[in-house]
Amino acid sequence: MNLALGRLFLRRALSPWLGVCLAAVGACLVWVEEIPRSAVLGLDPERAEQVLRGLLRGSVWTLLPLVLVLVSVSAAARDPERWRRGEGLVLGTRRAPPWRVATSVWAGRTLGLVLWTLAIAAAGELGAAGSAPCFEIGPRESLSAARPAAAGGAFSIELAGARDLPPGSRARLSWYWLGDYSSLETVHLKAWRTGSETTRTRAQSALVQHIEIDLPTGSGPLQLQVTTVGAESALAIGGLVLEYLHPAPERLGTWRLLVALAWFGATLLALAAGLGAWISAPSSVALLTVTWCAAWIEGVLEALPGLALPRMLRSVSAGHVPQAEEGAVWFVGALLISLGLALRVLALRRGLVR
Repeated sequence: MNLALGRLFLRRALSPWLGVCLAAVGACLVWVEEIPRSAVLGLDPERAEQVLRGLLRGSVWTLLPLVLVLVSVSAAARDPERWRRGEGLVLGTRRAPPWRVATSVWAGRTLGLVLWTLAIAAAGELGAAGSAPCFEIGPRESLSAARPAAAGGAFSIELAGARDLPPGSRARLSWYWLGDYSSLETVHLKAWRTGSETTRTRAQSALVQHIEIDLPTGSGPLQLQVTTVGAESALAIGGLVLEYLHPAPERLGTWRLLVALAWFGATLLALAAGLGAWISAPSSVALLTVTWCAAWIEGVLEALPGLALPRMLRSVSAGHVPQAEEGAVWFVGALLISLGLALRVLALRRGLVR
């Protein structure tokens, strides 16, 4: 890699104007952001504080990374055009072969994006102003096929293949209501296993459609019982999903967001520079945007870097630690980065021949 070229594009990636833009967007978020009271309704004080910290982190991670990635990718897509307009006569010396030029430019811009991402992470942690032991979201099971009815009574769920998790683990049960739940007062949940003590919890509002409970130790199938109180008409409960949670440091969620965003940005920077060498910068940015949006909406190509970011952001906003990205994401990202750099190298070689 050519260090001088890498430092040049690192300085460009750390443009003061981008810093001013990010600071202005962050100031607007602080000014207009208002955490809804319903977000922590019915939660115990410790859990409510955790959710509030998650929401503050989520507000920072929602818009600032979007601005950062769009600006950085647009700048990377314009690099080949600037190169053709005369910059290549100064920077494209024969002492720096095309592959070294391409990797140096990409590495400089990627390092700049990582540094901005670190600044966003620091802003999120300063806004949250605290950390405590929390839970990492683990495996999940869909229970929607049962769709049990609840009319002011109770129903039970038995999980014969319940997973063995570390001590102190929890479970999160999510659902949606079918019917008039306006009169519903509380939802109670208890869990037990053979030879274990029963654990209990409750949600004090019908607006809350999820509930967490400490998992009992012991052997045998996991038994869950949901009881509704105050319903004046028949209700059906559907979309039941059980997520297993195990203890983890709260700030681990910020770290995983940072790593996922950095890998996503590195992939897009390489592809933008490669495509920008063959088509216009606006076209390459539009092509990348449409491809990733279509993959996210249709739920296909899940191994693309960045597609898990919305899910991870929802977990952090709920005060949890999201699951780490799978190994396939790193493999696909490496292939796409190689493709983008190869396109750029091929374009540079054509320019040198001319």
